[in-house]
Amino acid sequence: MTILEEKEALKKELLKAKSEGLRVFINKSPDYAYGLMTDGISMIYVDITNYPYGFTTSLEYVPNKATGSGCHTLDHGYYYKELNKGIFLEAVNAGKKRAFVYGAECYKSFEHYLKRHPDFYRFYREL
Repeated sequence: MTILEEKEALKKELLKAKSEGLRVFINKSPDYAYGLMTDGISMIYVDITNYPYGFTTSLEYVPNKATGSGCHTLDHGYYYKELNKGIFLEAVNAGKKRAFVYGAECYKSFEHYLKRHPDFYRFYREL
C-alpha cells in the first residue's frame, strides 16, 4: 500500500470519529500517515504505519524526561481495525491508566496541549 493510500484510509477513519463529535487532525507531511483525535480534553495520537494490520494509538501527555510525551494504549502487537468515538474513549482510559502508573501529567485541555506545542498547525490540518 502506498503512503497516499494509507493517508486516505486514515482520513476515512478520522472522519468517522469526527462525525461522532471529536475534533480530528491529519498530518501535512507527504511521507507519513498519522493523526490526532481530541474531545477537547484528551489527545490520542493515531499511527497507521502498521496498515493493513490496523491503527496504533497513544495518549499524549505533558513531556518530561522521565516519562516521555505519551504512551501506547494497546500492548505491542495489538491494533484497532477502525477509529470511532468508542475506540477513542477506550484508548483514553487505557492510556490514562498507564500514564498514572508512569507518574505522567496529563494535559488539562486541547488548549493546554497547544500551548506546549505552538507549532502544531505547522504539522497538522484539521479535517
